[in-house]
Amino acid sequence: MYYEQGLRQTEISSRLHLSASKVSRLLKKAASTGVVRTVVSLPAGVHAELEEQLERAYGLDEVVVTDARGSHEQVLSSLGAAGAAYLENSLTTGCVLGVSAWSESLMRVAQALPRLANAAVDEVVQLDGGAGHAAAQIEASQMLGLFATKMGAKPVVIPAPGVATNRTVHDALTDDPSVVEAMSRWRAVTVALVSVGSLSSSTLVRPGGTYASAHDLAELEKAGAVGDVCFRFFDAEGQAIRSAFDDRVIGMDLDQLRKIPRRIAVCGGSEKIEAIMSALRGGLASVLITDLGVAESLAAGDVG
Repeated sequence: MYYEQGLRQTEISSRLHLSASKVSRLLKKAASTGVVRTVVSLPAGVHAELEEQLERAYGLDEVVVTDARGSHEQVLSSLGAAGAAYLENSLTTGCVLGVSAWSESLMRVAQALPRLANAAVDEVVQLDGGAGHAAAQIEASQMLGLFATKMGAKPVVIPAPGVATNRTVHDALTDDPSVVEAMSRWRAVTVALVSVGSLSSSTLVRPGGTYASAHDLAELEKAGAVGDVCFRFFDAEGQAIRSAFDDRVIGMDLDQLRKIPRRIAVCGGSEKIEAIMSALRGGLASVLITDLGVAESLAAGDVG
């Protein structure tokens, strides 16, 4: 009567002339003796067991696995939708969101994010400068502005490139009052939204006028770099690679990132498996949003 007919306990009590407490005790006994069993049937596209496995294996607070395989475009679209849904449902009032300057997956998150009715975010702070050439810097600022607009938050932009041409330029830029002021807001960030790049997929190593030379890349690879977050390259254990290139980066370093209470990494694609695994080993993320192929490889400990 309770489980199959949907009657309330008070109705059952009346029909069977039993006390309400008697009905309650019988229902509890039915569950404890196995007469009634609860079975959770997950819908297609939900990977709760895999998510829990990754949380345990890498010490993560939360994992979201998107049901995406196949083309780069399919993975990006799925990551964008999942990242937007996660932010919409998890941001709390008064938080300060830090966003890494440029990433295809983060741009998809910004585009998929609906305008939030109740603004939970006070500020959206850029964690590193725009990547290299002018067009990339414009795109980075546009992405930050899109997040801020949809969240009803104040944007804080770093008016500088992500990587300076040399150390002298780096030092001059990071002494500029407007850059200093923007970077000072890093201390207030409570939630970081970042992506993970591999040595081959980083925005800095794509053609189009970026500041990573062939010599830079050779030095990074020789030093054991496998990926980057905020243009800060790290090794297989997720530890920072010290280099002349790193001295030119205008952005939050990995130790600063680790101090942020919640660090959300939105990243996927088979070419990034080793970089993502290394970032997780190094504690660079506390929340991972990734695609099914990457999740399965991480669970198996397979870097491809």
